[in-house]
Amino acid sequence: MEAPPEPRQRLLEAGLELFARQGIGATGIEQILERAGVAKMTLYKHFGSKEGLAEAVLEDYGLRVRRALFEGIERARDPRAALLSVFESAGRLVAAPDWRGCLFARAALEFGPPEDPLHRIASAHQALLAERLTDLARSAGVAQPAPLVQSLLCLFDGLLLRAHVLSDPALARCARDSAAALLDAAGAKRR
Repeated sequence: MEAPPEPRQRLLEAGLELFARQGIGATGIEQILERAGVAKMTLYKHFGSKEGLAEAVLEDYGLRVRRALFEGIERARDPRAALLSVFESAGRLVAAPDWRGCLFARAALEFGPPEDPLHRIASAHQALLAERLTDLARSAGVAQPAPLVQSLLCLFDGLLLRAHVLSDPALARCARDSAAALLDAAGAKRR
């Protein structure tokens, strides 16, 4: 028999589920504690506060999202295919039954000032994606990767939002095809 997750992990999972469904600000500590099956002191011991939990949830969420995106990149046969794999991986994310939209977008909207810790975590995630895509674009022979990467990230973010709002994971194919056109226009080479 498998051991139940540790209290810290249960808090992270409860926070992710509730924050994604209701929003961070609208989710109460008591809801999180009830969902995780832990006492209030356990939350304070591991995270210090609800805000500390929210920060940890966003960090953990970012690792999961990047892992999902980067696994496709690692399997790709060349840099161009790796860039397109990001949209295929995003398609799998938005098709998951528990997909409730991008938690980074939600956090950035709820906690707007750039100096807010949650906004900074969302921004850091975007920077990591941009860095990885920029490296791939350079490897694909794109002379000026920055404008291409900004366009790809806008397309990516649009996919996450539209697939959620319209409940249509098939939009990932449209986004991938659009990304392929952008790569062709930027001179991305196949190897």
